[in-house]
Amino acid sequence: VNLIMWEIGKSLADSQKEFDRTVTYMTQTIDALKELDNANSRFVIAEGTIGQIRRTPLGVVLCMGPYNYPLNETFATLIPALLMGNTVVFKPPQYGTLLFEPLLEAFRDAFPKGVINTIYAPGAVVVPHMLASGKINVLALIGSSKVADHLKKQHPKSHRLRAILGLDAKSAAIVAIVATVARAATVAPAKIAARVPSVVDPRRVTHGYQTLLPSPQGLPVLGR
Repeated sequence: VNLIMWEIGKSLADSQKEFDRTVTYMTQTIDALKELDNANSRFVIAEGTIGQIRRTPLGVVLCMGPYNYPLNETFATLIPALLMGNTVVFKPPQYGTLLFEPLLEAFRDAFPKGVINTIYAPGAVVVPHMLASGKINVLALIGSSKVADHLKKQHPKSHRLRAILGLDAKSAAIVAIVATVARAATVAPAKIAARVPSVVDPRRVTHGYQTLLPSPQGLPVLGR
């Protein structure tokens, strides 16, 4: 919490909220995965054919989050990717990266070597090269549409690159002309800070953009 506060200039209260939201998100994601596994353990009959759904990892997931919510938004892609059995290349933002230092030891102790890989460098320098190698199977990015479009084009088989994207979120607030400005200036930032986390609806995973939906259930899957 202190590292978030001091590095990116977020207030102590908001830094604590981001940490607490991340812990809650992780718990909800694990619960959602358990429910999904229970549902998929049953056989289904469609047009006279009996079948069973089994999910498998997609491969190597490149996870990148923004500086303004470096812990919560980054873990919104990293945790589901790991739960579905993928390996991860994790690139923290240029600012908002110190908070991950105490987590590296936990990652090392909890996962086999090579499951979580961390790289810190200017994104414009290293990310295009990683994608151009063709060894990245999934691009998980929370940022701008301009950056996402540019990065997807770097992959030699962009039509096969899965993209899990949260783009151009501005948390806009509209203050009506009849509103009390002083009250709006106090209430609006609190409402924005308490916004519902954006999560990926697994039914909408495509080879292109990923739709983000508000849901209290967390991000259930990142797999086929």
